Amino acid sequence: MYKLLIYSLAGVLLAGASTAHALQVTLDRTVVPLNETVRMELRSNYSQDLDQVDLSAVQRDFDIAGSSSQSEFSMVNGRTESVQKLTLTLVPTAVGEFQIPALQHKGRTSDPLSIKVVPAVAPPGQLQDQSIRVEAELDKPTALVNEQVIYTFRVIYRIDLNSAEITKLNVPGAQVEALPEANFQRSINGQTYQVVEKRYALFFAEAGNKTIAGQQLSAVIGASRNRFAFGFGLNSLAGGKQIKLGAEPLQLDVKPIPPSERGKAWLPAQSVELLERWSSANDNAVVGQPLTRSIEILAKGASGEQLPAAAPGSVDNLNSYPEKPAFTSEPWHGGIAGKRIDTYALIPTQAGLFTLPEVEVQWWNTQTGRAEVARLPARTFSVAAAPAGGPKANNGAASTATDLLPAAGKPEPGVAATAAANATQNSQWRSIALFAMAGWLLSLLALAGWIIRLRHKLLLPGYVNNNANNNAHNNSFGTAVHN
Repeated sequence: MYKLLIYSLAGVLLAGASTAHALQVTLDRTVVPLNETVRMELRSNYSQDLDQVDLSAVQRDFDIAGSSSQSEFSMVNGRTESVQKLTLTLVPTAVGEFQIPALQHKGRTSDPLSIKVVPAVAPPGQLQDQSIRVEAELDKPTALVNEQVIYTFRVIYRIDLNSAEITKLNVPGAQVEALPEANFQRSINGQTYQVVEKRYALFFAEAGNKTIAGQQLSAVIGASRNRFAFGFGLNSLAGGKQIKLGAEPLQLDVKPIPPSERGKAWLPAQSVELLERWSSANDNAVVGQPLTRSIEILAKGASGEQLPAAAPGSVDNLNSYPEKPAFTSEPWHGGIAGKRIDTYALIPTQAGLFTLPEVEVQWWNTQTGRAEVARLPARTFSVAAAPAGGPKANNGAASTATDLLPAAGKPEPGVAATAAANATQNSQWRSIALFAMAGWLLSLLALAGWIIRLRHKLLLPGYVNNNANNNAHNNSFGTAVHN
């Protein structure tokens, strides 16, 4: 009877040990809409490489959108226990009933799990207790092609959100520019809510009725953090409920370019301004010496890539060499502000007065609904003759490599000067290198002479006898110590 009791206790202990060391796989829910994700968690207290588990059978019916691993430590009866976790975010690929097959790892096998994928449903915009809600809006119901439209998505909440994520805004056929995120508080029915506001500037290249799908929020609410858990993400949260809320889709009517503006450079914006900047040499212009002129276009409500070139026009006896334009887009409180900078190297070929023509940029004022023109006034400046021995103007004759005027196929202004500076610097370094090499050769010769003299000295009879006497003295000294 005692033997039977001992065997029974041993069986219970072995079963408990087997369960404690099993590979456990769980799902956060067993029924999931097609347009939502499901979280699968693998747990083990015997292995730290759960990411090596073969998941090919799971990937037949689900895509893996993300994964995270973590180690947790807990105290049980004064003993520290370690648990390894691997959390996977699964995305259903079809409607139906599926099975997560038994997974195997290092001789352990998990239990199979069943899951049902139902047709996609639109997530609600708020929880029933109104503790969390999301909303989206456009700053205008209609817009012209390439006109800026501001899309705003807000998360309004008064309870803690854990592992909150907002889906990426996907608008086919539109250029999307993210604007800075805003965080503030709002009072609703005497209660204080936190608000997270994400804004985007949209630019549609084609006319038509557009549908903008609302962004979605996924988060865990009502979760408590395990004080013995270490790591990041969902694994360090105990309990909690995963929620998903989505904003309603929005409609936008994008109208074509007005007939009066077709065939012209089309630039819809809230404001457009032209500026110019000159190099200091403009005050003392001399024949053959380059001047640098930069024309800047600043537009609010347009991105830098939308801005056209500000053509300065041509002037006789004034050669113009354009550089590659620079584009930037920066946020401001009204959306996006774009800048385009066109830089020109101007080289006069004769002395006298020069008048640069007026520069114009046509644009469409989206606030007034009218076409307008931004202007730079004409500019007149004088050019003095080149001093004797100075650079000469290039009037079409063959030029040399030292000429200031670049001909077709030559580098842009500034490249020749840079090349000359580099050549001078290379010449200086070449001299230093030759001097260092000569010093090294002299040192080598001195070393060779010393070696020859030393070898000659070693061959002298007296030197050999002295070494022999020293060796005998050393041997006798060693013998005395040992005795």
